[in-house]
Amino acid sequence: MIKISVVVIFLMILAMNGFCGKAIAQVSEPKTMNAVRTSQHPKIDGKLDDPCWQEAPKATDFADKLFDKVVKDQTIAYLVYDDTNVYVAFYCFDSQPDKIIARETKRDGNLWSDDYVIFAIDPFHEHKFDDRSYFMVNAIGTQLSGIAGGRASKTEWKGDWKTAVSRTPDGWIVEMAIPFSIINYPSTDKPVTIGVNFERKQQNTGVYSYWSNIGSQVAPH
Repeated sequence: MIKISVVVIFLMILAMNGFCGKAIAQVSEPKTMNAVRTSQHPKIDGKLDDPCWQEAPKATDFADKLFDKVVKDQTIAYLVYDDTNVYVAFYCFDSQPDKIIARETKRDGNLWSDDYVIFAIDPFHEHKFDDRSYFMVNAIGTQLSGIAGGRASKTEWKGDWKTAVSRTPDGWIVEMAIPFSIINYPSTDKPVTIGVNFERKQQNTGVYSYWSNIGSQVAPH
């Protein structure tokens, strides 16, 4: 099983820029976060009351994709792992929660017109387009994913991952459990450095925000 380094580098995933296809005005320094192993995995129910989330590192200060400015309606993302899964959570604050948009109910359908979040991962941390996977969830829990290794074209090849969403008075919450078994990752028993990013689209304001912004890159290199 993969061993995640005590210090994990979280970087912009190239594939996500490719989907959006717009230049980013400014570039931020890559951010870092400690990887935390949990002995008590969360119940995937759209709540953040599990002990592991209290201990999890937090990704904060999401910035607008176009202007690299910290956005008004912030997002907090959390990440922990165990031998089986990577666990990710998002708390999406929204000053107008009655205007949250989420209509798509079909898995791997068109979520791009909904409020959504994305967790993107580059396990080899080599900045190669084909090594990146993304996991996207809208505000009613519908999933869309792109899995590295040629599985992105067919839903039945992707494997199962769990999600749950709940609404709050000030926004919405997402929890994900993503098995290592559906992610291509280095075959080693030593600590490794991986790349990830956390992203969000707020349809009411049109704001697309990232945790880490290292520039617009639309092709592998």
